[in-house]
Amino acid sequence: MPRPRRRTAPTIVDVASASGVSMKTVSRVLNKEGVVREETAAKVKEAAAALGYTLNLSAQRLARGRSHNLGILLVARSNWQRTAELVSGALNRSQALGYGLVPHVIAAYDGAEREAVLALKARKAVDGLILTVPWSENARLLEDLAIRGVPHVRISGPIIPGHVTAHSNDEAGVYSLTRHLLQLGHQRISVIAGQRFLNVTKERFAGYNRAMGEAGLNPDAGPHVFEDYLFGTGYRGARAVLKSEYPPTALLCFTDILAAGAIRRCHEMKIAIPGKVSIAGMGDSSIAEMIWPTLTTATVPTSELAARAVDMLVTNLEQGPEAGDVILDAPLVVRASTGPIEGK
Repeated sequence: MPRPRRRTAPTIVDVASASGVSMKTVSRVLNKEGVVREETAAKVKEAAAALGYTLNLSAQRLARGRSHNLGILLVARSNWQRTAELVSGALNRSQALGYGLVPHVIAAYDGAEREAVLALKARKAVDGLILTVPWSENARLLEDLAIRGVPHVRISGPIIPGHVTAHSNDEAGVYSLTRHLLQLGHQRISVIAGQRFLNVTKERFAGYNRAMGEAGLNPDAGPHVFEDYLFGTGYRGARAVLKSEYPPTALLCFTDILAAGAIRRCHEMKIAIPGKVSIAGMGDSSIAEMIWPTLTTATVPTSELAARAVDMLVTNLEQGPEAGDVILDAPLVVRASTGPIEGK
């Protein structure tokens, strides 16, 4: 018994034949390109619907050298909350602009991981890249992208000509936080932060230095902790500085997740917050209102930064390189975790 013939998907040739017009006319109608008489357009649409013909947009885009996907490069070991805000902000904006989003996570930029990043554009998986910390500061990656002409936008990082950046005014945010603590009477203020070499750490420490210097205090007196931007650093760091010879009366943590770790350690050590020690964070992420006491912090608009980065990248892709960087404010938000020194 002969096997039944497999039905093939209808093509543009079938639509042209059924509607009695050229393939070029069918393409114009279905792609909404050029002017076609209303009567002819109706015939084409009717024929396409009857045949069940649909446009293969992915194939069209790849044929034109575009995937209409944006990549976002993330670090493997990171603050999950910030990562979620970055991805959600970028995803919502890219979808609104008709693009997909491809998250790509790596632990290091070398070897196979480096090749995988560079292959994203080469094999047309993405049209351009959004770089988050620490990749937005990786000199080798930035050089590779520039040499290959890969469109990209950085979220945070030092200003570098030819590499546009969306970032927040972290120096001003930490300056406001430090002044807030000084105005409450604190003079021994310890910093708990991530890696010293990161630009985000340098900018935030510069804000602390400026406020302490204006108050006539030595910003290097410490004790300070510089490790990474994970919960455990705040947890371990709080104990280290509070058990030192001259313990601080305030902890200035350079992210909210570090502050959350410090608050947990203080609770375990039976140290009253803010009675015995005030604690401030940086970011104003959702965790700032989940913990107790609620956290004094400065707003880093992570989702908005990601959305702005998408806008800049899409502008680059569709209209040419964006000329300027975007800098967003980081306003102070005072909550329950900071107060005057007990007894003063």
